[in-house]
Amino acid sequence: ALACPRLEHLNVRNSMINDPGNITGASIVDIADRCPELRFLDVCGTSIGSGVAIGAVARACPRLEHLDVSRCAGGEPLSAASMLAVAEFCPQLRYLNVSASRGVTDDVICAIGRGCRQLRHLDAGFTGGHVTDAAVSTVAACCPHLTCLDLSFANGSVTDASVIEVARRCPKMSVLCVRGAADKVTDVGLSAVARHCRFLQSLDVSDCWAVTDAAIVEVLRRCPELEVLNIGRTGPGVTEASLTAIAEHGRR
Repeated sequence: ALACPRLEHLNVRNSMINDPGNITGASIVDIADRCPELRFLDVCGTSIGSGVAIGAVARACPRLEHLDVSRCAGGEPLSAASMLAVAEFCPQLRYLNVSASRGVTDDVICAIGRGCRQLRHLDAGFTGGHVTDAAVSTVAACCPHLTCLDLSFANGSVTDASVIEVARRCPKMSVLCVRGAADKVTDVGLSAVARHCRFLQSLDVSDCWAVTDAAIVEVLRRCPELEVLNIGRTGPGVTEASLTAIAEHGRR
């Protein structure tokens, strides 16, 4: 940090942080204090998220644009206080990944939405059902530039209601993942996506049992830029008709 005061990019992904002889949370705090130009921080798979380091980074590095704390905490919940600091002090944040990190709640995601209105990418998948329609709808209302949203396996807490809000308020959406929504995301939500998200390039509705051919066909018809479609384990409502529509889409 002393040698690189203009450091903008730091990736310690999957490092054995806090183990003897390795990087510590204190080191990250020191870097934040000495490198206020930091814009990119990836601590995926480390234990940093459970301590004060992320909050220190947020307070010291207001230009932060990219933050990955996925699979963080090493058994301890992600520090809500640290994430609330990100929402307060990092208004330029564009990319946030909190997937598979315990401690992520509606309060955290709502605060991020209200404080980080330039957000383009949000991955809040595998958060144990603690992120609900309320938080997703808040992000949709506050972050109109959002282009990528991953809500994988929300344990039934994300439904058509928030998918409709996302579709209506985030027309630039290009990547949407709601896999694992079981029967909570249906043709109603996907129809809204088809109507409003004409730039959609990737859609994952695998393990969404209530989705049927009607919605898949409508998405394919209305979203000409679609390149990736995951309809695995979608239940009996998805049949050969969807495969035929996919083939026709590919010939355009």
